Amino acid sequence: MILGLRIVLRLFGANETAPFVRWIYETSAPLLYPFEGIFPTANLDGTFVIEFSALFATIIYTIVGYALTRLVMMFDGMAKK
Repeated sequence: MILGLRIVLRLFGANETAPFVRWIYETSAPLLYPFEGIFPTANLDGTFVIEFSALFATIIYTIVGYALTRLVMMFDGMAKK
């Protein structure tokens, strides 16, 4: 969710000095760190920014979360038997 907010805020050119925006960027930075530099960041009209690394990180975290959920469900099913 934090990465999703970061993507939307960057896309619409949110003011980085606003406390909420700064908090989202600071909170999402550790999540984005392993993926920084994989893809270039695209600037549209100098204001709108598409951060492809954040999009990729969101996809990867979603896949990992899904896999972990399935793993836990599998072990939970085994424990009930």
